[in-house]
Amino acid sequence: MAKEFGPFTSAVKVVTYDPDDADQVRNVSGAAWVTLSSATFANCISTAAQEGATGIYFADLPSGLDATRRYVVAVYGASESAFSGSHQVYAWEPENAPINLKQISGDTAAADNLERWFDGTVGFGTSGSVITGSLSGAVGSVTIVTNIVTGGAINTTGGAVDLVTTVTNSTNAPTNGDFTAVMKTSVQTAAAAALTAYDPPTNAELTAALAGADDATLAAIAAMNNLSAAQVNAEVDTALSDYGALRPTVAGRTLDVTATGAAGIDWANVENPTTTLNLSGTTVTTVVSVTNVGADVWSYSSRTLTGPARQISSRQVGTLSIVKGDSRLNADGNAITITRATNSTDWPTDITSWTPKLSIRPSDDLLAANSAAASLTDISGTVVTATGDSRAVRFDLTAAQTATLAVTSKALYDYDVQLSSGSSRATVETGACYVGDEQTTG
Repeated sequence: MAKEFGPFTSAVKVVTYDPDDADQVRNVSGAAWVTLSSATFANCISTAAQEGATGIYFADLPSGLDATRRYVVAVYGASESAFSGSHQVYAWEPENAPINLKQISGDTAAADNLERWFDGTVGFGTSGSVITGSLSGAVGSVTIVTNIVTGGAINTTGGAVDLVTTVTNSTNAPTNGDFTAVMKTSVQTAAAAALTAYDPPTNAELTAALAGADDATLAAIAAMNNLSAAQVNAEVDTALSDYGALRPTVAGRTLDVTATGAAGIDWANVENPTTTLNLSGTTVTTVVSVTNVGADVWSYSSRTLTGPARQISSRQVGTLSIVKGDSRLNADGNAITITRATNSTDWPTDITSWTPKLSIRPSDDLLAANSAAASLTDISGTVVTATGDSRAVRFDLTAAQTATLAVTSKALYDYDVQLSSGSSRATVETGACYVGDEQTTG
């Protein structure tokens, strides 16, 4: 019968050592002892196999071992491939060692009773069964060996149990843990032999090896533990520069960053505010306060006042002014007409086949002030002039349509004019729309 060793929780590898020679290991395939220095690791290992699907593994030790002897077994992880790999050392105890019952119990009568149990004589069950009878008369001394007799109770009829003595283990008691002193001595001896065979470097050997290392290497290692603050800052600056991270151009300054990671601008903290700031591309939807505009305008000797601007860069921007409840119809001569501004590049060259549409929607500021503000969307218009520099479109708004719009004050509507032809789209003008309150009704 194969000698099982375990249990384990994974498929470990085990190697069995000769109990008489720590330099000898068991060759599994050849069933012979071989010298450790010439042995092949692959030929000396037994791999633990799982018991069914329990997750518990047992390893079969090599055949031919003496069942009455104790063996030292080195247990390796499943990924190890050499005797020098990471392992732990265990002892395999003999399973058929002769037992002196009196030597175990220390009591001849108790030993006789235990022997009678195995014999299956009067007052006991058959060998290996529970006790079915009872003991009559006085029992001088009963010894219970822990882990051999467990559970149940001692029954007496017509007598009494004088003394019950418990012995912790089958041999002498342990001094630390569950191993006996003899077992620990055996394991320590085997471990010392394994370490001797492995021959790792001692502290003195490591000290001598480091003492002979190259001076430049040792100096480099020492320098790594002695970096100055200036060196660390220089390396960090170099790393940031190579990475191209967003940072101020002046050292030691902080930089405001928006929630999306863009650099923020604090309008209240613009450097040199008396100089002109180029804010092209910045749309100001609501002006809270305007100071000294009139004085600034009239301080010039030459002044020209014109209508609303129609262009910023190439995008055409305008303004619309509507009175709530008024109609804006071509038949009345007051329809809304949008004409191409000079240098605007958004208008198609020929808009003969294009359809114009007008949408007027409340701005975010207007919705914040009046969440019920209505919209006018996709109002179809008419092409007035299809080609040339003065291309134009026209839109009619009925009184019923303008009556749905909210009166504006500081917050305005946004509008856009879009031309479409098939899948092509062109937004030719955007801007703000002011809606005034009618003063006369009827």
